[in-house]
Amino acid sequence: MARFHGGVRLPGSTTENLAHRQRQALHAESKRRIAAAIARDVPDGCALLINIGTTTEAVAQALLQRQSLRVITNNLNVAMTLSLAGTNEVIVAGGMESMTNAPYLLPKARGGYRLGHGQVMDHMFLDGLEDAY
Repeated sequence: MARFHGGVRLPGSTTENLAHRQRQALHAESKRRIAAAIARDVPDGCALLINIGTTTEAVAQALLQRQSLRVITNNLNVAMTLSLAGTNEVIVAGGMESMTNAPYLLPKARGGYRLGHGQVMDHMFLDGLEDAY
């Protein structure tokens, strides 16, 4: 077994963490053909959920020929590509990696604080997430 960041693999296995550009280039022609086939079957005005991956990024590129798509994605590359077509509505699914990263909020900060005290709110409590169990 060979250990690497994020897992282990058998010696000689082709499974490894590749850089994004390497994954884009890997089987690029197959990804392009898959993307073209998918884009042919997607009508204008369709709603789509598009996930992470370099194949889905190729699909987004092929979908630029479609109009008025509503796309929900967690892939920022897909979001950037599809936002180039002005008629598409692109929604990026957000979230937080963990509850310990929930921010603290300053509710009146936009208007500016003057002298005195300001209220700081814990975002978890604001959302009603008071009990992790």
